[in-house]
Amino acid sequence: MPINSVPNMRGPLLALGLFSMVAVGCGSTDDGDVIAQADKLCKTAQEKQLTLLDGTSTNSTNPKVMKAYLESSLDLTLDLHKEIADLTPPSDQKKAWATWLDSLNEQEKAAEKLIGTVNPGMGTATDSPYITALNKSIALQVARNKLATDLGLETCGQNTSI
Repeated sequence: MPINSVPNMRGPLLALGLFSMVAVGCGSTDDGDVIAQADKLCKTAQEKQLTLLDGTSTNSTNPKVMKAYLESSLDLTLDLHKEIADLTPPSDQKKAWATWLDSLNEQEKAAEKLIGTVNPGMGTATDSPYITALNKSIALQVARNKLATDLGLETCGQNTSI
């Protein structure tokens, strides 16, 4: 959902966290299965992501708070993506897995661009660099979630943070 369709910019930190929240929900616990392993990693990352919000108002529009949150979120995301990249997918899913990993890398680039738009005069007009970067990040996440779901990843393919 584009942030400009959210009334009064409600929950900007949750919207910002959207780019890095790979996981929501319950994953499988079968450690022998790469899909279950990835879902378990995503669940752990989601739990860590939620701790970033502890004591922070999700309605904050303070650029310093937003930027710190985004940078911490990106650090978690980079760690998660490294762990997922180390997994070996089933041979019949190698191409789809590689496409999904590529989508994770694209999401990281979009997140870095989004972080770069957060500044005291960023504004929230629909054509501002911040909103443009956020909408791009959201669109990439929707595509990434579909790729994950197509692979059978339940936890990694879900995101309900908005």
